[in-house]
Amino acid sequence: MKNSFRSILVIFLLTLVTSDGTINAQTSPSDPRFEMTVKNIRTTNPVSIERDSIILFDIYLQQINQGEPGVNDFEYCGGQFVWSYNRAIQGNGNLSFNILPAGCELPPSLRPPTFQVDSANGYLKMAGNFFDPLVNFFISGTWPGTKF
Repeated sequence: MKNSFRSILVIFLLTLVTSDGTINAQTSPSDPRFEMTVKNIRTTNPVSIERDSIILFDIYLQQINQGEPGVNDFEYCGGQFVWSYNRAIQGNGNLSFNILPAGCELPPSLRPPTFQVDSANGYLKMAGNFFDPLVNFFISGTWPGTKF
């Protein structure tokens, strides 16, 4: 029994490790594939010295293999996102990060609940929401995708 367990463990480990020594995470051919795109990057100029400039952009998530035979639709239940940015845009000011709810196509319970700017490392962070099992929401396969 001990030897058969050891053999099974070795075979399992050999199937996970590829020839270059990295772990290979296999996905099923029925899994949805997706792309995230940032579009419509624009700035607004401050109307006075007291007001900051604003950078606006749209974030889209699109299922890129929707409609292929045997592929499941991309049911979205939540996500946590982190983007890096060039810290030079900060200058001597402070950054804030938020979502404009009027433009977001996600149901309210699936929207990121909090946003954070890590100015020391140059990251914009969107926290993950609690998964809502009562909401069935599918990501669009049509360009540019579902707007966040």
